[in-house]
Amino acid sequence: IKKYDAIVNEAFSGKTPAKIFTTLETVKEIKDSLNNDGLYLTNVVASLEGEKSKFVKAEVNTLKQVFKNVYVIPCNNDLNPEKEQNIMVISTEQDLEFDNEYNLNILENELILTDDYCPIDNF
Repeated sequence: IKKYDAIVNEAFSGKTPAKIFTTLETVKEIKDSLNNDGLYLTNVVASLEGEKSKFVKAEVNTLKQVFKNVYVIPCNNDLNPEKEQNIMVISTEQDLEFDNEYNLNILENELILTDDYCPIDNF
């Protein structure tokens, strides 16, 4: 089976991500397709805080179920954290450091997106 150094997810319909690429089951398959130190890079359009942060928090929580490290990198640190922007989410087994990493407040009971329950249209 061919393995990759990086996989990039940039699949949207407008601002809504393609559901199939957001779920726990798919994330497991993506990880299986990566080399041991591979990167899964996901572009998310959301806010870092507030009402419009629900999807990015659920997606990061889902990714954390599969990957050792999940890094949240806002593409525009100057924006109010409640404003929508592009956010790069980097998932990997590697320990990396980023100057502009954002520490999302993920609650213990944060949603995990699955094939059976993925309400991203409601976010």
